[in-house]
This record gives sequence, C-alpha cells and structure tokens, in this order.
Amino acid sequence: MNVTEIRKLVRNSEDRTWYKLLSVSIEYTYANFELELEGIDVIYQFFVKQHVFFKNNEPLPEMLKPTEKHYKSCIQEIEGFVTNHLIPLKSNTNGK
Repeated sequence: MNVTEIRKLVRNSEDRTWYKLLSVSIEYTYANFELELEGIDVIYQFFVKQHVFFKNNEPLPEMLKPTEKHYKSCIQEIEGFVTNHLIPLKSNTNGK
C-alpha cells in the first residue's frame, strides 16, 4: 500500500471528509519533537518517510532499533485500518 492508493480510497469513500479531517498529535518528548497532522494520508506518509529514513541509515545503533520498529508498526496499523474500513466499502459500491 502507498499514499496514492490511500488517497484514491479516501476520495472514493462516502466518509471522505472524516478521513481528511482525522488528526493526530505526535509527541516524542525524548527527542523534543511535537507535530500535528491532519488527514489519514498525511499521517501515513509521515510514518512511511520516517521508516524509510531509518531503513536507509542501517545498520542502526541498538538504541534506535525500537524507534524503527515503532514507525513500522504505525504503518501496519494504518494499513490495517484502511484495509478494514475503506477497501470493503469500495468493493460494496462495485456490487461485489
């Protein structure tokens, strides 16, 4: 799954406004980092970019491996949510 696929699914959803307005506050106090994101596609894109950054900088020090796993887990959670909530809706509108 990628950001473009998520955007297409959101665009075709009856609840597209909800998915576009979905927001999260991300706070990593140990890194003095705070960020507000809006839209499921934007949230997903943030975690993908962070994960790619960590993957491109391997081998990671042991202390950063949990962070890389955290980003991967967030991506999987969002993909699972999208699969369970947007893909079935798309199938139902096609008469399947």
